[in-house]
Order: sequence, then structure tokens, then C-alpha cells
Amino acid sequence: MIRRRMIGLLVIVLVVGVMLAPASASLSQGAWLSELLYPDIHNPNSPDGALTVGDKRVSNWGNWNAIGNYTDPAWIWITFSQSGPDQYCLEYQGSLTAKAGEFLDMTWSYDIETLSGAPLIKDATLSLQGFGTSDGATISLSEALREGSLAGPLVTPDGTMAVTEVLPDDAIVFNAVPKVSVFKNLGLNGNLGTAHLSYFKQCFSQVPEASTFALFGLGLAGMGLFRRRKR
Repeated sequence: MIRRRMIGLLVIVLVVGVMLAPASASLSQGAWLSELLYPDIHNPNSPDGALTVGDKRVSNWGNWNAIGNYTDPAWIWITFSQSGPDQYCLEYQGSLTAKAGEFLDMTWSYDIETLSGAPLIKDATLSLQGFGTSDGATISLSEALREGSLAGPLVTPDGTMAVTEVLPDDAIVFNAVPKVSVFKNLGLNGNLGTAHLSYFKQCFSQVPEASTFALFGLGLAGMGLFRRRKR
């Protein structure tokens, strides 16, 4: 009985450890947005203009257009990381400010794809996490998500996401695809006050691998064996 109980405990510990390992290891890569937009410039972090973590690759950065001050892409640092077993995130950090009477407008695009072809990307979330506004100032961040390329079909009938300082989070779920193209538009309007943005985040989730389900089932079986022997 003691041996079987120990086996059950070992199975639980092994499964939990394996399932949590990717999250704790949390691989990541980072580069300045200017390095990604213009990969011909010497870039020790990403000489090919791409960020690759696990089996996910973010590349083909382009369509940069900016109006206003504080819009140099060399001031925006991007980190691509695996935040969990089935989630990958792009984090944008910088200091973008629109003072009274100022308006900033920026657009850019990129592709995110699964190098192995599976598991496939199935949803996306967008959030403003470091921002502030005063006296009627506004922040708006919108994007269109398309399958395969910017000329491809929208990933859902609407295929768009948008966040503001009033509603800083949005999410969208779509049929799983191996590649998603994203076109972003960020605007800050100072109005009579100030709009400031220092941090926002874009995450993509994938269809869990079959091995994840198998490990989960094995863990349940181990817990069941442990509870049964305990009685």
C-alpha cells in the first residue's frame, strides 16, 4: 500500500513539474522596434528582423508610419516571451506622450506564425497596462488580424480589436490557424491635457498539444490512485 501511495505521489509531482516547467522557464527575446522594422541595420539581438521563442516566430515587421513627436521606433522596446505552456506575448515598452494640443499617430504591422505548423494559434488579447490621461486626453489602440498575410481573410467576420483608456482590454477568438498577420494603429490625443503610454501587451494562445492533455490525464489518474489508497 505504501509503495502504491508513493507511486501515486511521484506521478502527481512529475506531471505538475512538467506542466509548470515551460511557464517558469519563460523564454524571451527582445529588440528595439527600429531594429525589427529595419533589419539591414546591424542588430545583435535579431539580425533577420525576427523574434523567435519556442515554435513561434514574429517577423515581417513593416508598414511603419508616424505623425507627431515622440514617435521614433528606436524608443520602443519589444519583448517576445512564452508566458505559459500555450501562450506567447509581445510587450511594448517606451515613453509616448501627447501634451495639450498634440496628436500622435503610429501604424505598423507584423506576422506571428507557428514554425512547426501545429499547435495552431487560436486567440489574441490586447491590453493597455501603463498609461494615464487628463483633461479630455485620449488613447486608442486598434488592430486588424488576418490569416496568412495582410491580404488574407480576417480571422473572424470582424477580425478587429480595439482598446482605449476607458476600456483597456479586448480579446478575440478565431478558428485555429498557423499564421496571423497584424496591422496596428496607435493614437494619443493630448486635447487640453496629457496622454501618456509606457506599456502595452499583445498575447496569442495556441491549441494545447496532445501531450499536454495526456499529462493532465496522467496527473488525474495519479491523484485518483492516491485518494483511493488513502481511503
